[in-house]
Amino acid sequence: MRLLIILLLSILWHTTMEAQKRETFLYDLELIEKFKTKSQWTDKEHEIQKAHVNYLDSLTNSRKIFLAGIKEQGLKHHTGLVILNVSNYEEAFKIVQNDPSIKTGMMVGHIKKINIYFLMPE
Repeated sequence: MRLLIILLLSILWHTTMEAQKRETFLYDLELIEKFKTKSQWTDKEHEIQKAHVNYLDSLTNSRKIFLAGIKEQGLKHHTGLVILNVSNYEEAFKIVQNDPSIKTGMMVGHIKKINIYFLMPE
């Protein structure tokens, strides 16, 4: 029994220490003015957006995205919100720079570090 308690405490300590190595960043995205009207989109822009969604999906599957969504559905005020759970700012920056919508200039993105103090329990 004593060994079991020691093992459980060891696992909890290790999990806590690993969680503390991660940082949380807000990555918000906005379409540049030229693309805020969908009639301006060509097949190329539709492909870029498809690649953007696939990129975010792969980041979610690799547990780097905590949450992602769209703040406004209309293109005129269309802004995306991504909460990244990564090791440091440099990793967050690389993620943003590798987003197909950012790389091609279709969107602009901003990164802000956030500290989460309250989180809904599971």
